[in-house]
Amino acid sequence: IEKHEINKKNLDLIRKKVGLVFQNPDDQLFTARIYDDIAFGPENLGLPPSEILQIVEKSLRDINLWELRDKPPSHLSQGQKRFAAFAAVLVMNPAILVMDEPTSDLDPRNRKKLITLVNSLVKTKITVSHDLDFIWDTCQRVCLMNNGRIVADGPTREILGNRELLETNNLELPLRLQDLDSGLLS
Repeated sequence: IEKHEINKKNLDLIRKKVGLVFQNPDDQLFTARIYDDIAFGPENLGLPPSEILQIVEKSLRDINLWELRDKPPSHLSQGQKRFAAFAAVLVMNPAILVMDEPTSDLDPRNRKKLITLVNSLVKTKITVSHDLDFIWDTCQRVCLMNNGRIVADGPTREILGNRELLETNNLELPLRLQDLDSGLLS
């Protein structure tokens, strides 16, 4: 990662460079207040309290959760939890963001918000997802995997537009292409 070999010797360095948003935000949010979840990483880096307050407030305001900062995660909707989990990772400013099924449990409005957020991030993003429309909207390149093996690697539109390749790997065309293919959209 960034010319550093991945091994136990470099583990601390790698952890600072890679942020992971879990598939289930309940597995990621663990404190009594959302604010504390977002502050956890910066506190563990030993940042001064004034800087922590500043970056946590910015992070929560950026995702419209500032007003909920004192709420426990259990009092938030799944969408709010998802965005809180993103904030907890993004506050650390990782060079690489790994997202595991980032759209699961999101309603259409929050899914659009997430697409906007992900597209606004200027960093390496790795998305693991079965939501091919999300991939279409947010990724320039796709590595299609099946049974732990890369079966295709290339531009998103080329890979996701290949019906035969997708069907061979138990996937369907993204919904927008299915609509075009069936003549429902003009």
